[in-house]
Amino acid sequence: MGIQLGSAADSAGAEQLLREGRYHDLGCRPAEAMECYAAVIDITGEPRLRAEALRRLGVLHHLRAEPELARELCHRSCEVAEQAGAEDLAADACNALAGFALERGDLKEAQARYRHALGLAVENPTLIGKIEQNLGIVANIRGEWTDALQHYSRSLAAYEATADQRGCAYAHHNLGMIHADRKRWAEADRHYQISQTLAVSAGDRHLGGIALMNRAEVRLAQGDLEGARAGAEQALAIFTEVEARRHRAGAHRLLGMVFRQRGQLALAESHLRSALEMAASACCPLIEADAAKELAILYQAERRPGDALGLLMLARELYGQLEARVDLEEVEERIGTIERG
Repeated sequence: MGIQLGSAADSAGAEQLLREGRYHDLGCRPAEAMECYAAVIDITGEPRLRAEALRRLGVLHHLRAEPELARELCHRSCEVAEQAGAEDLAADACNALAGFALERGDLKEAQARYRHALGLAVENPTLIGKIEQNLGIVANIRGEWTDALQHYSRSLAAYEATADQRGCAYAHHNLGMIHADRKRWAEADRHYQISQTLAVSAGDRHLGGIALMNRAEVRLAQGDLEGARAGAEQALAIFTEVEARRHRAGAHRLLGMVFRQRGQLALAESHLRSALEMAASACCPLIEADAAKELAILYQAERRPGDALGLLMLARELYGQLEARVDLEEVEERIGTIERG
């Protein structure tokens, strides 16, 4: 049976609830946002409203590390959108499913879904910007710098064409990431600062927290341990407030690195253990691999080669699954050093 349209009153009420949900979403009130999106799904059969609410609710469950429910909701969103001929919303749902695949380490599925979503986006610059940046992330993880920069540049151009502040914030964030991966710290910090400013202006505290955390990582690379600690702790507070478990794991990893460099090894181990466990339970293999590598470095410093080797083996397996070639080479070198004694 096809989707039945609700009354005009139901549609008007659902539109209002969707706006309220988005308001709570951007204001970092996930519980209130989820209530609004669930209510939209309950009261309306209007395909566009229903598809958008299903996708947004799925993304919030994903942030809370509830992957099965997140995937189910976004699959339903895609089906509703496709049945209604709403290619833009189908592309959005496909893009979300690709993101879930990316975070659990399935780069092949992620890339295939992103490409499918790009085909559905047609000439929608906002969607093109979003999907291009995600294809850039896949290339970045694989160490394909030229491809990544091309995707990120196309993403930024698409967002700028529509004056999309939040989209531009994401694009600058990803440009910062690729410069950081290449150890171009000043350029990375410039993009992260722009991203943070735009995110704050757009009212997106979660994205602002991500930029804040990445700027803290630049501070760490530049030897500013106090600046790195303060930034990571501020980011952790934001991620705790918005229930972004995956990014909480990233903040704990960064704090562990800071305290390790300060010689506070017990505190460093506590944060790195938290990062490792949180990332594993949230099915986020990249952060899990990073945390395992950093904890292994700590154990090497403490002359605990057996413990370090076990963690490096875990990191090697995860980086291998992710096709993260640069990180994999570093881990292989550390494993070789321990095995050679």
